[in-house]
Amino acid sequence: MEHLEEISGKPGSKYAALRAGALASVGALAIGLVVSFGITTAAATGAASFVPAPEPRFVEGNPTTCEEAGFTGTLLFGVNEEASYPPPPTDAGTGEVSADGTTLDVTINDGFTASGILVKGGSDANAYDGPFVGPVVVEDMQSPLNMGGNVPEISHWFVCGTGAVPSSPPPSVSPSTSVSPSASTSPSTSPSTSTSPSTSPSASTSPSTSPSASPCPSQSKSPKPHHSGKHTPRPQAP
Repeated sequence: MEHLEEISGKPGSKYAALRAGALASVGALAIGLVVSFGITTAAATGAASFVPAPEPRFVEGNPTTCEEAGFTGTLLFGVNEEASYPPPPTDAGTGEVSADGTTLDVTINDGFTASGILVKGGSDANAYDGPFVGPVVVEDMQSPLNMGGNVPEISHWFVCGTGAVPSSPPPSVSPSTSVSPSASTSPSTSPSTSTSPSTSPSASTSPSTSPSASPCPSQSKSPKPHHSGKHTPRPQAP
């Protein structure tokens, strides 16, 4: 304390200044946290934006389907005592008719897109063409004026569009490890060596064409007469 008095010349002035600075820092930090929390909360909740109803398209008669109203997609929800529409609220959104029955506000939830909203009252209907990408609130839609120039009460309305919100997150499927097919042994393309049959006929002994030499007949020698030394007289002619 004495040290602070020596610096400032006034008792406790330095301490008061330090305290005021600390309180200001804490206050600024608290404000920053509150603002940051608010922004984060708004982003996390996906707050819907509000849009005024666009210029309607006149539809004559009593359309009761998306096709008849000129919309694409399927009928997401609606109210009609004479038809079985999915009643709001649904996963796709909801709608609310004013107390006097002449004005409709429709909420399209996140994950859905409305191709159009039909509002029927009196003898004809108004079609409000989208797309209205959720989350969004389309306000102040009405049916066409009647013959008296008044806005008739809404008899029925419906919303057409696309989109779906899964009731539970799909299970994560781990990619299966693909097994490469086992190498198949390629068939041998070289034909097995077969012993070719011998085409040369076995050597056969050709018959001898030269006739065998027949032995010459032996010539027998007539024996010579044996002379005994005596002379045989020749017979005399008569």
